[in-house]
Amino acid sequence: MKRYFTHYWTNKTWDYFVERMSEDTEKTLRHTAGNMFRDRGISKGDGVYIITVKQGQLLLLTRLTVANVCGIEGAARLLGRDPEGLWEAEDHIVAESPAAIRPTFEVPVPLKITEQLRFQSYPQSKSLRFVEPGILNQQTLRASWRARA
Repeated sequence: MKRYFTHYWTNKTWDYFVERMSEDTEKTLRHTAGNMFRDRGISKGDGVYIITVKQGQLLLLTRLTVANVCGIEGAARLLGRDPEGLWEAEDHIVAESPAAIRPTFEVPVPLKITEQLRFQSYPQSKSLRFVEPGILNQQTLRASWRARA
């Protein structure tokens, strides 16, 4: 059964990536790295949404469909890259195919949708926290969560 997760990028990581992608004509992502993918049970076929929160708004970069969850050496081999050129992390996700990235990085997920999101945090689901109406708490998505439809 396919499951869906979020992977939060800090604003610093997001901004670094946006700067690098502005020079890339393909605008795709095939890989991401973190320290909790295997702990969360992310596996082949799962969907992972790359997100951040800026100025109280949820931003979505893309969704990767997982082909492999591995260490840095495995990711480097699968991507045909040097391990030193990859983000230092325990876990790496390599996607089944390159995922398209939104042409503009600063378009927020509509507030109506953000308010409806629920995340599985065993044993129950949780809604997102807002610091005030319409302003998402910067810390509410700092961990990889399993999303529920």
